[in-house]
Amino acid sequence: MKVSTEAAREIHGLMAAEGVVPEGGLRVDALADQPPGDAVAIQTEVAATGTETDLVFADEETGARVFLDLASAEVVGDRTLVVGARAGEFEVR
Repeated sequence: MKVSTEAAREIHGLMAAEGVVPEGGLRVDALADQPPGDAVAIQTEVAATGTETDLVFADEETGARVFLDLASAEVVGDRTLVVGARAGEFEVR
């Protein structure tokens, strides 16, 4: 998974607002019921750490981190995390 620059900035903003340590990041879970077509339904939350089995993706420029479990990583593949239409929301494209 790639992280857009805008999404990385949004992740940092959310982490600061919630007082999450620098080792934290955004947990992205692909939902079990996926819509037809190319869209990917996800749920996100700020997390202080990943789990032992999470894959961790970090934006090279900002260091923003995204935590994915193995099942979610298979769904999102090599897509990019971007900022959604509303503040604090994200999409995978």
